[in-house]
Amino acid sequence: MDMFIKRVKLILQSEDSECGQACLAMIFNYYGYGISLPELRKNHSAQTGGTKVSYLMETCNDHGFSAIAYSLTIEELRKLTFPCILHWNFSHFVVLTKINKNIVEINDPALGCMRVDQDKLKQYFTGVAVEIKKSESFSPVKPKKINIRDVTGRV
Repeated sequence: MDMFIKRVKLILQSEDSECGQACLAMIFNYYGYGISLPELRKNHSAQTGGTKVSYLMETCNDHGFSAIAYSLTIEELRKLTFPCILHWNFSHFVVLTKINKNIVEINDPALGCMRVDQDKLKQYFTGVAVEIKKSESFSPVKPKKINIRDVTGRV
């Protein structure tokens, strides 16, 4: 029996307006589509004034994923495929990775990995979630290797 549980690797945002992009990068990498946040930023610039759910869905389609946005209750969250994206505190996106009876685990691209109780979930979850799955056109992509010269420049 395989005891390996695949985890969603945390990707932190580096700009205030790219929480949606960071969430997409986390989920894309989870499914084997190796893309970095800078690559995603280069191909899909962050929206001024905050990311819209429609932007998340369009970006998913561009990379071989299907995305469905839902308006739902906390109880209905359990029916979704994890990981998924939650709209959080009316101005932010987080990745929901696990939900138990009393605790949910989220990857917050601004704050890191967190365990949140039901009261905090009720306080911050706006009722909007985006479920992301591989589409029929999905093709895995190996992550690009980072060359030290790409980071430091040519010396």
